[in-house]
Amino acid sequence: MQSISLKQRRFLIVWCIFHLFALTVNLIPICGSISDVESNYGSYHRHIFTNGYYREDDGAFWPFVKFSEYYSYNGIFHNYSIYAFIVYIAIGFAIVFLPKLWGTTKKQ
Repeated sequence: MQSISLKQRRFLIVWCIFHLFALTVNLIPICGSISDVESNYGSYHRHIFTNGYYREDDGAFWPFVKFSEYYSYNGIFHNYSIYAFIVYIAIGFAIVFLPKLWGTTKKQ
């Protein structure tokens, strides 16, 4: 099997850090709230990362979740779960290692 190039290492590091950050802001509810906007219909809550509430009954897999509902924006990583983390980390490693398994060796 071929070794991992520097470009692939950088990809894996950035990929893993991104998804670890997404998991962290949901386990430790880091909302990053922006001031609420008042309107005639009520107040609109905006969160940058997550709304701080994980709803398992939602049944949606990130990024196929409702990012906004009623008068609130739930954040970029709304309902990002440990299952999503495991799947996306596996996808990152598959992107790097699967081509190496099926790749051909160059003859010199």
